[in-house]
Amino acid sequence: MTLLSPDQLEQELWASTELLREQVDLYDYKNHVFGLFVLKRLHDVFVERVQARVAAEGMSRKRAEGVVQEQYGVYPQHARWPGLQERKKGIGEALDKAVAAIEEHHPALAGVLSVAQYQGHKRLSDEVLHPLMNHIGALKLGDADLEAPSRLGEVCEGLVRRYAAESGKRGGAFSTPAPVSQLLLRLAEPLPGQSLYDPSCGAAGTLLDAWRMLGAQPGGRLPDGRVALELFGQEKLPATWAMAKLCAYFHGVEMSLELGDTLVEPKHLTPEGWLPRFDRIVAQLPFTVKNWWTPLEAEAVEPPPADGKKRRRKRPAEPNYKKLTDEHKRFGYGIPPRSFGDYAFVQHVLATLKEDGRAALVMPHDVLFRDGDEGRIRNGLLFGSQGQSGDRIEGVIALPPALFYGSGMPTCVVVLNKNKPAGLRNKVIIVDASKEFGRGRVQNTLRQEDIEHILRAYRVVVEQETEEPDYLRLVGLREIKQGHRGNLNVQRYFAQDEEAEVVDAEALATELAALQEQEQALDARLAAFFTEEQGWRAEEGELEGCLALTDEKLELLSSQYAAERKLRPSRIQALLNRGYGTRRMGKWSPHQSFKPSPLGVVPGNWEVCKLGELAAPLAATAEGELLEATEGGGWRRAGEGLGTALPPNAFAFDPARLYQGALARNVDEAPTLAAADQRAFALDEARILPAFLECYRQSEGWRFCLERLGAAVEGAEFGFEALAEMPLPVPPLSEQRKLVEELARQDEALLALQQRLLQWQARRDALLARFPSED
Repeated sequence: MTLLSPDQLEQELWASTELLREQVDLYDYKNHVFGLFVLKRLHDVFVERVQARVAAEGMSRKRAEGVVQEQYGVYPQHARWPGLQERKKGIGEALDKAVAAIEEHHPALAGVLSVAQYQGHKRLSDEVLHPLMNHIGALKLGDADLEAPSRLGEVCEGLVRRYAAESGKRGGAFSTPAPVSQLLLRLAEPLPGQSLYDPSCGAAGTLLDAWRMLGAQPGGRLPDGRVALELFGQEKLPATWAMAKLCAYFHGVEMSLELGDTLVEPKHLTPEGWLPRFDRIVAQLPFTVKNWWTPLEAEAVEPPPADGKKRRRKRPAEPNYKKLTDEHKRFGYGIPPRSFGDYAFVQHVLATLKEDGRAALVMPHDVLFRDGDEGRIRNGLLFGSQGQSGDRIEGVIALPPALFYGSGMPTCVVVLNKNKPAGLRNKVIIVDASKEFGRGRVQNTLRQEDIEHILRAYRVVVEQETEEPDYLRLVGLREIKQGHRGNLNVQRYFAQDEEAEVVDAEALATELAALQEQEQALDARLAAFFTEEQGWRAEEGELEGCLALTDEKLELLSSQYAAERKLRPSRIQALLNRGYGTRRMGKWSPHQSFKPSPLGVVPGNWEVCKLGELAAPLAATAEGELLEATEGGGWRRAGEGLGTALPPNAFAFDPARLYQGALARNVDEAPTLAAADQRAFALDEARILPAFLECYRQSEGWRFCLERLGAAVEGAEFGFEALAEMPLPVPPLSEQRKLVEELARQDEALLALQQRLLQWQARRDALLARFPSED
């Protein structure tokens, strides 16, 4: 008899999903397949045990069934597979009753199978379920039929990862890629006898990886064979929690997996109702959770009238998200913004970490430099605040792009430590591991050599305080505070090439001011030899001194020009962050109110819209004739074709190179389609000005949005459908014009500086021509 290998079983179960692919979304029906697999497995094991009793002890089948149920739990008649598979009508109802009965008599599966409701599912009709059950029913799942029954947990984990990959963006919510999981665990270093906690455990993949890792180490198992590690996890989504329970069930792993929202209602509590403390915490935290505060938000109470009379309230008082009713007092460093729950999770982790504990967390890279409330919380973690201790961040590691299922978002690992070694106190380990990875067409990966490089460099700096040039630095809190104002953007701390350089705007502005002061002092010395009215007044024999002063002038002007060019992108971003202001009574005033958005904090009267809401695609025919979309879904002529001007409100992009400079538009001339594979879109100028989009295109916000769309994945191609998902800030048109005018003034100042540089180069040439004999 041929035994079914784990790989074959995984493939067969995955093939069963093909029977449902046309009926339901893959993300929605994964638990239905798992449920049927469990029902068939329970039946085959039950039959196997009964037959073994009959053969070994000669008892009747009925008696053997009773003995097996006494030992392993009741197996209700209406939950047995043959009766379920034979049904032609009412299959969903029968399956729901079966799983309810199984859960009643098997505490380890309580609430797990019933997550998937079969009856009433609008697409799981009898005609769909019957062939699915026939497919799974053909599999023999008893221990004697399987090559490795102990590896059923691995089969479940493999299916979970396949579902994650197929589910796109939603897949990242329940599965962490195995290489990232390995990196987190080796950074956290759980030891035998300790506890490990994952507050957003998904399908428990990282916890199971920890169980395997420690079980393979010397001293990692107890005398009875169990792994010497207590495992705890909590998951918000019922379907994902059910997958975690099933994976642990088939592995035979004891772990405490709770269902619920960790921020709103942490389920792991002491008998007194307090938060427990764990030795180690690892997690891929949910990226930028919105509305995380809502259930904790204190209801606003309207004070009673001063005269004691009852008055009818015109409208209910709005809740105040700054006042959270958190009985566990986790948010001592501050309340994160409504739309960004990242630092709420960080503070929960710190609240549940022992004083000698360590945590390794995957987070969006922009948590390292976002301003506002998040900036204040980050500064508190670094330098201390509001009575809270600082020096909590041991290290930050910039990860490669597009490592996670369905997301190109830049990410990082943040290592927290409440009790750093003496050599790391008041310092932060900063690692730029973003450039070493294996490229994939859909998803990149950390190779084993990449993981080992990170860990080797990290270990050396911990043990010997030795840095690795262009890869790892040990940075003092003083430098972080004075030089970078608490900004932990990893690229700030390493030399970058010109295209990817990250500018320290504050330091560069200080440098620019010093250069301007030096130029003023130099001009006073130059005045003896040169005036604007009379030109050069140098006498014979003074050429060398004049040339020295002129060269110093040119060097100062060149340095100023270079600094101004580097500052330009950060000035654009600063302009977009604060806006120009609001106009009242003919006067412009700075914005007074701001609100969180997917792009960070923006002025309160701005909209944030997707590009698809503000633009329509343009297309070119085979002959090069340019067409634009009409309201009826058709196309109409919009231009003369390739190499000719597009409409003034149009932008061109290359679908194969969707990076920071993807939108090709010449400011002085109308954009054109330069190649047959280029595409274009036209803006609705009643809502957004082309000049404003050109301004935003040069900002950091645009670059990060591109990366979130997966622009860093090798070979990725994007049509307008992908660009249409790009969020854009949309100020009122009058403010857009003011912002563009402000940027134009900055550009004019930069151009004037360039002209001065060219002018002084010409003056130097004129000086040499005046004294040819001394040249």
